[in-house]
Amino acid sequence: MIAPLPAAWHGSPGGGAVVLANSLGARQGSWREVIERIGDRAHVLTFDLPGHARAEPAPFGFDDMAGAVVALLEERGVRDAVLCGVSLGGALAVAVAARRPDLVRGLVTVNAPLRQGSPGFWRERADRVETDGLDALADDLPSRWFGPGADPARVAELVAEFRALPPTGYAQACRAIADLDLERDARAVASPAVVVSGTDDVAVSPAQAEEYARLLPRAEAVVVPGAAHLLPVERPDVVADAILSLPVGMR
Repeated sequence: MIAPLPAAWHGSPGGGAVVLANSLGARQGSWREVIERIGDRAHVLTFDLPGHARAEPAPFGFDDMAGAVVALLEERGVRDAVLCGVSLGGALAVAVAARRPDLVRGLVTVNAPLRQGSPGFWRERADRVETDGLDALADDLPSRWFGPGADPARVAELVAEFRALPPTGYAQACRAIADLDLERDARAVASPAVVVSGTDDVAVSPAQAEEYARLLPRAEAVVVPGAAHLLPVERPDVVADAILSLPVGMR
């Protein structure tokens, strides 16, 4: 069982609940720019993904990760939330929305994977991190996450946070998503959804966003030209607008 996830509230306690789920390799602070734009209207919950604040004592799978998010929302009394996730966080948002519709009334996915076409890539990545550490991946992170217009200081900050992750925990998360396939979950989501994608994302193919937009029964697609993977940092205005476009839970 995954230990309780580290989490924090932000914004206005009188606002509607918004839950933000991070990308693989990022921590809660990656939502700073989005929170600045929605915090006056929303009560925002952020958290660290399994394996990101600490390594877990036992291996875990994607379903265990989704269960840990559900446990967090139940613990914090969250209901009828707008759930927004980027990358792996977006995949978790889809799973939670499909499996616990009582918790989620609005869904935003941002450059989220629907399935993994190459499970071996993620298992090899996990092995490499456990052998060589996260520094082996950190040098490639700016080009994998950001377009050329990203703030260099912010990029450096997030790369430093990545280097500080527990290598074993990150490797556990990589293995957990190696066999990801959320087609059934996507078809089952009842809530309205916004599918956001950057045309220049090299980490998750924009084609997966197109498929999400077809599979989610009540989806609107937002395509951001020239934008890369970590859109909450690079284009927080677009992500904030997508969240605020869902009136459910906002007051």
